[in-house]
Amino acid sequence: MPKASHRLNLRLLPPQIDDPLGDVVERLVEADYLLPIGAGYSPGKRTMLPGSFQVALVFQDPAPRFYSPGQGGFRVRCPDCKNNLVPPFSVALTGQEKALVCGCGRPWPLDALDFQPPCAFAAACLELRDVQESSLFPEAQLLLTQSWQGLRFLLHRG
Repeated sequence: MPKASHRLNLRLLPPQIDDPLGDVVERLVEADYLLPIGAGYSPGKRTMLPGSFQVALVFQDPAPRFYSPGQGGFRVRCPDCKNNLVPPFSVALTGQEKALVCGCGRPWPLDALDFQPPCAFAAACLELRDVQESSLFPEAQLLLTQSWQGLRFLLHRG
């Protein structure tokens, strides 16, 4: 796993792991929050968050991808008994399995496990790279939640 860097990225994820991007990016472009450039987007005339960002990238995968904070390690526990599930989680993730069974006998979908710091699974992501702040201005957040009821935020070092 690569070492964490000084750069902080803000990943915006739809509410459900299989949800697509939908019209989120087009709405942000139309509202002047994003400006298309090559394979990504630069900040538009309106700012989405304090301090802005360098570039925005869009990820849309056919199957959900695992998004970690990029801090070089994290804790994975059973939501029920709190057993350490890092070893079986790593095996399940490498084998592209969708669930694992805890030592307590309970089966868990991988996306339902207790991660610290927070991690997420998603098939779509809008990543704002090199942000100075981790919260959006209310107007930008409202626009996103109009498309994604239950918008998820995930910070990433990298």
